[in-house]
Amino acid sequence: MTYAAPHVLTQHPSHITGPAATVAERTILLAGPFRSGSTWTFNCLQELAVAAGVPFTACFANEITPEVETLFASGGLVIVKTHFPSEALLARVKARNLVLIVTARDPRDCVTSLMLQFRYNFSDALADVRRSCLATRLLARAAGLVLRYEDGFPRDPETVARLAAAVGLRVGHEQRLRIFAALRPEAVRAKIDSYVQEGVFDGAAPALQFHAQTHWHPNHVGDGQVRKYKRNLSFREACRTTLANLRYCWMFAYWVPV
Repeated sequence: MTYAAPHVLTQHPSHITGPAATVAERTILLAGPFRSGSTWTFNCLQELAVAAGVPFTACFANEITPEVETLFASGGLVIVKTHFPSEALLARVKARNLVLIVTARDPRDCVTSLMLQFRYNFSDALADVRRSCLATRLLARAAGLVLRYEDGFPRDPETVARLAAAVGLRVGHEQRLRIFAALRPEAVRAKIDSYVQEGVFDGAAPALQFHAQTHWHPNHVGDGQVRKYKRNLSFREACRTTLANLRYCWMFAYWVPV
């Protein structure tokens, strides 16, 4: 099971000049394993760009497609969320004033969360997590900012400030607090519920449906707990997940015994 095809959205805030204009030809590549807080971060970056008055386009993509190429050609700040980017996509973003942000999470919890929230079976969850952890590990050493799920970054208002600083967006304290409030779990759940009421989702597999702008999926918001795999994976499944992602676990200190 994998996510649906890449989707591009475009936002056009008013023309800007001055310091914020230096961000306008930048690409932000956001990479992380499935269920590591990358969608929260994706939305936070978009809200920061809106608050800063910086024109931007944003998409989820693992490959270069004509649609994605059009996005790069349009100019302005580009925000790309990815789980396992192709070499072609990496080459394209590296050529454009790249800022790399990585999210990380214990792969055992990533697998567990896919199974609980998106109805994956274990084998499919492990396959997607393994592939995305490999890409994350290879990119992490070049990252300007690494956010570990276990540090609680989606529930820390200071994360908004850290992201703004990492990508060069000037956003005031009050605006950052409003952005954080809009991304709290209860606010995101309410937003997803509104998408359901609007008929955006049809009740099919959650992983295959998402809102075009936010990329929130049905049942996207979990409980934020860590080490949840201990209650949901068998000993064998937990060991298989660790062994399949051994170098990633070593890099991010996910060495806690099963």
